[in-house]
Amino acid sequence: MQIKNIRRYNHSSQNNIQAKNIASVSDWLTTTIDSKSVFASIRWYANPPTTDNQLISRLHNVFNKLFQELLGSHWFKTYKNHFNLVVVKELGKSHTNYHSHIALGIKSDKFTINDIVNAFIKVQDKVKAVVYVKTDAEKVNLPDTYPDNIVISPVYYVGGISEYITKEFNITQNETMSFASAENLIFDYQIFN
Repeated sequence: MQIKNIRRYNHSSQNNIQAKNIASVSDWLTTTIDSKSVFASIRWYANPPTTDNQLISRLHNVFNKLFQELLGSHWFKTYKNHFNLVVVKELGKSHTNYHSHIALGIKSDKFTINDIVNAFIKVQDKVKAVVYVKTDAEKVNLPDTYPDNIVISPVYYVGGISEYITKEFNITQNETMSFASAENLIFDYQIFN
């Protein structure tokens, strides 16, 4: 009987640690992304990425085109002055392919949310994905053929974005950081390396 209680306690303890770790990431997200941000989901239906490398390659293409549109050909040297970027990978319903969620925060006064939305629209042919713009509480109706797409929306509630993108997180901790890694996060150095 005591063994069962110990197992229950250990399981409960692990859940508490995971909850604290998710709270750490959530706090980080809400300080990184604010109400001057956009949220986008990118899904590839024609040839969905099934590995991290394939997903990162697709994300590299999207951000390369987006930041070129916004900042010009030398975007790599300056994008961090203007934007915070949080990218999350997520398995689809089939559990064999990935899609991605992006929160792009605007740090400088040079850009507005409309600038970001318009830049996504301008690069949709270059990234071979149809862009759908969503407003608060609106549901986007995708066509039956499901082309590769990017659904983009201004951030209306930062806490909601944080909750949404951490819902499937598995987080590990180390002694020097509040979280060491969240396997669902993709950092910009991985995309632009």
